[in-house]
Amino acid sequence: MEHFGPRADLVPHTARPGVPCQPRAKKAQKPKDTPRQALCRELLEIRRDNLTIFTRIEAINTRLKKLAGDEGKFREAFDELGHVSVSPPTPEQVTGEAPVLQIEVWQALRDSRRDKLLEEGLVEVKSIIKRATYGQVRVKLHAEPEGED
Repeated sequence: MEHFGPRADLVPHTARPGVPCQPRAKKAQKPKDTPRQALCRELLEIRRDNLTIFTRIEAINTRLKKLAGDEGKFREAFDELGHVSVSPPTPEQVTGEAPVLQIEVWQALRDSRRDKLLEEGLVEVKSIIKRATYGQVRVKLHAEPEGED
């Protein structure tokens, strides 16, 4: 055993004379992210790591919207890069008036009266359809200042 070196080299450095070696405690492992969590974590990390850039982009967008509010909507094209289209924010607008059926009154009518109003064309029953959306992703870092989403 001489060719392996002194016996002291075989003893772990954490061991002290007279104290038995304890097995190392395992670190508590975090559960692995789901694919959805991994994507969200990556998105937040990109936002955090590039916060200055994203803050500047938001400031530029705000300024461009203000310019569009003053000058009207516009589009700027750059052959080597792409284009930017800007339109101003628009307030809610009243575009006309439409009669509204009082649902409680309608439901209180006899079936024969409802049928007659439908036949006369005074009332038309239409499906209520919620418009489709393109989806959205909102990213909010804990360290970001509160502002518009």
